[in-house]
Amino acid sequence: MSKVTISDFIVAVFDLLEAEGKALKDNSELFFKNQQQNLKQTIKNSAWAIGFITVSFISLIAAIAFFMFGLYKVLSVYICDMEVPFILSVVLVCLSLIFGYIASKR
Repeated sequence: MSKVTISDFIVAVFDLLEAEGKALKDNSELFFKNQQQNLKQTIKNSAWAIGFITVSFISLIAAIAFFMFGLYKVLSVYICDMEVPFILSVVLVCLSLIFGYIASKR
């Protein structure tokens, strides 16, 4: 049986610590590289979603504007031209209040 000296034991422990440190460094670099790629993908997907939501919102505003213009034209046939914008503004305020109330309940 061979004798292991304290210095051999200490060298072996430090070699083991060095190997574990390198393994930890490699694993952490791989982990952070994967997390960075995931973050980039998430940002890209979020940017596309925000873009689509923005276009959808603009389209909705345009649709409401055309609807209100059409309603204005229809009502102006039956009601005086001076009263129609006030009636439409009351309708829009009521819709806004209803949607605001629904949003506050959620």
